[in-house]
Order: sequence, then structure tokens, then C-alpha cells
Amino acid sequence: MIVAPDEQARHDLLIQCLKEIKHSLSKTDLKRLAKMTENYSGSDLTQLAKEAALAPLRELTTDQVNR
Repeated sequence: MIVAPDEQARHDLLIQCLKEIKHSLSKTDLKRLAKMTENYSGSDLTQLAKEAALAPLRELTTDQVNR
């Protein structure tokens, strides 16, 4: 059985996943997110970061995308 990363490891993984992505999360936000994602795997955290990065694109209308 693979053990889920602890809070510090999740925090470090989130920082690593978000380092290339422009975001407005503060250090406090990242710490809170690490705490809230208990039992998430490294893969789960990577997917979470990818989904969050794509969220603004999903809010665009077809007209905005086609410009």
C-alpha cells in the first residue's frame, strides 16, 4: 500500500506543481490547501493544479476563444 504524502509533502508538491503557473495564492493559501487535501496522492495534487490552471479558460465564451 502506498501511503499518502503528509501535509508538508503536499505543500511542497503544490508549490512544485504551481511554479510554472501564474496564480494569486498566498503562502497562507498554500498552507491551507495542503491541510485541506489530506489523503490526496501526488497524482491527485498534480491533477488538481492542472484543473485549477484551466478553469479560467473554461469560463471563456466561444466568441472570446475565436478572437
